Amino acid sequence: MFLIISGILGILKYVLYLESGNCWMVDNPANPDDPIMPDCFGRIIPSIVVNALSSCIINIALFTSVALVVDPKVLGSAFGILDCFQMVGMLVMPLVGTAIQSHTNKWHGYFWFLIFFMLINGLNLLFAIWIFWYDMSHAKVLHDPEHNKMNFEDEVTH
Repeated sequence: MFLIISGILGILKYVLYLESGNCWMVDNPANPDDPIMPDCFGRIIPSIVVNALSSCIINIALFTSVALVVDPKVLGSAFGILDCFQMVGMLVMPLVGTAIQSHTNKWHGYFWFLIFFMLINGLNLLFAIWIFWYDMSHAKVLHDPEHNKMNFEDEVTH
């Protein structure tokens, strides 16, 4: 369930960034007479807070669910693969984002940049919904941690 909440917050943060686009797309932010700037902090702060919440929830939910789902004998490998995917994402996504940002002009290239990452978060949400549905219809491992804890203790002791 927390993965779904994180996916929704991930999309919401980009919607809020898009909504506050005029604030951080001002051509001359040093101009104190600009009427947009005094209102900017009130419009950008919610997107920053939602961004922080989304990032915290996805990391907490993802890493704890790995320990519930994966066989304890291969738990180290599972965390290694998860870290590997994160590192590949940290390598590839800035390159893709830079290519998008440098080849578009709307909002100095940031409009389609934000749309791209909103779509990535949409995929995250769809994947989280699929995991939730699959778990509810099959093992219910993520929704009954006590049952899984007993299995984990049995496997570790034997």
